[in-house]
Amino acid sequence: MRNEIVTALAAASIVLVAAGQAAAEPDVWDSRLDDLGIFWVDAGVSPGAWYWRLVSAVYEDESESNGNHNIYYKALDSSGQPTEGQLCWAAWPTGAPEEYAEVYTKGELDGYWGDFPMYGGWCPYYPEGPRGPYGAYVDGPSDEVWGMGLPCNIHVNYRLVWQWTQKAEDAEPAVIEVRPDMLTPATTQGDTPPDDTLTVTNTGERVLQLQIDANADWLTVSPPAADIPPGADQAVSVTVSYSTEQLDPGDYTAAITLSDRDAANSPQVVPVYLTVTPAGGCSGGSGQPGTRAPAGVFLVFALAPILFRARKP
Repeated sequence: MRNEIVTALAAASIVLVAAGQAAAEPDVWDSRLDDLGIFWVDAGVSPGAWYWRLVSAVYEDESESNGNHNIYYKALDSSGQPTEGQLCWAAWPTGAPEEYAEVYTKGELDGYWGDFPMYGGWCPYYPEGPRGPYGAYVDGPSDEVWGMGLPCNIHVNYRLVWQWTQKAEDAEPAVIEVRPDMLTPATTQGDTPPDDTLTVTNTGERVLQLQIDANADWLTVSPPAADIPPGADQAVSVTVSYSTEQLDPGDYTAAITLSDRDAANSPQVVPVYLTVTPAGGCSGGSGQPGTRAPAGVFLVFALAPILFRARKP
C-alpha cells in the first residue's frame, strides 16, 4: 500500500480506496487540507476486522500554530478514551526505501498528543507545485494521511486523531419510509390548521441520516434532521406546522423533502395540499360564498300572507 502511495505522490495523484472496500470517512476533515492537496487513505481492512480509523484531521495555519511546525498524533481506544504510549509513525517518501520515524502518544500533561517536528517544505505548493512530503499513521492496520509539510516553509501544524475501531460489516443502504404520503390541511381565512405528523422509519440496514426540508414560508418541520437506526421500533415523528393566518382564500401546494445521499430511495417527497376558505358568512341570493340576501327580501316574504288575507273579499 505505501509503495503505491509513494508512486501517487510522485505523480501528484490521490490513491483511491481498493475496489469493493467501503471507506469510513473521518468525522472531522478540515477543508483547508484539500486546498493543500492533503488526503487520507483507507486502511483497506475486511469487514469485521479491527483497525485504527482516522476520526479527525485539523489544520492549524501560521496564526494558529504558535510558531510550531508539528504533526500531532492522538490515539483513542475503542471506547473513545485517549491512550498513552501508542506507537505511531511519520514517513516521508524521499528515498528508497522510505524513511520513517517513531512517534509515541504522550500522557495527560500533554493532552495525550504525540508530536513529530516537520522540516520539509515545498514552494510553490499544491496545486501549482507538488504535495508535501510527509505521511502519518498508527502502528498496525491504520488509515493514513499523506501530503503534509510546510507550505513555502510557513510554520503550520496538523492534528490527527485515530480510534481503534471494528470495520462495519457489509450492509444494505438505508431506505426511507414515510407515512402518510400526502397531507391535505384545510382552514378558514385568518386561522391555522392543526399540526400534522409524519412517521419516518428506516427499512434498510444502515443508519439513515435524514434531512427534512419544506419549500413554503407557511410550512415548517421539526426536527429538520434525524439519525434513524434500522427497525420499525426506531421510528421518528416529524411535526408539520402551518402559519396560514396571512393567506388569502384559495388552494396552495407545497412539498416536504426527506433525503439522505446514501439512502437507496432518496429523496422522498410528501406533497402538501392546503385549502383556505373565506371566513364566516353563508351562501345568499347572489350564489357567491359568504354573501347574504338583503334584509328587505325576508320582510316581504314574511308579510306576504297577511297582505293576501287583507285583500280577500
